[in-house]
Amino acid sequence: MLIFLLSIALVLGAVGVFIGNVAVSEQGELGFGFQQMIHARVPWALIAPALAGAGLGVYSLVRAPRWYKWPIVPVQVLLAGLLTVYFTTLSSLPNHRLALAVGDPFPSYSLVDQDGRLHTFDSSFEPSESSSESSDGGRPALYVFYRGDW
Repeated sequence: MLIFLLSIALVLGAVGVFIGNVAVSEQGELGFGFQQMIHARVPWALIAPALAGAGLGVYSLVRAPRWYKWPIVPVQVLLAGLLTVYFTTLSSLPNHRLALAVGDPFPSYSLVDQDGRLHTFDSSFEPSESSSESSDGGRPALYVFYRGDW
């Protein structure tokens, strides 16, 4: 019985840490285990307890089959499997190639910043060779695409 209760605690604990971090608190801070979820390529410290709990649940069911274990163990296996699939497959960014090569013109855009101001750039505007003016008034621009630290 102790192994079965431990299996429930491991699976529900891992899923609880995941859900607790997905549902960000009102202060905007992540809870326990967020370092693993954000910084690890595959957060094995969150996946391992779920898989261990599911394994212990199956072991407990095979060792001493009881009626109350039959509905719980499949749910444990399903939750551990979904958590594993999410972190190993679904949360990964797809392979990509650079959209621009060196020397390619920057594409046109119209974006709103964090203060609600509209910023635009028209790449179809070709300044004459005698003019150094561009569509943005001749000011140089630096574009930074910050993806976060994950």
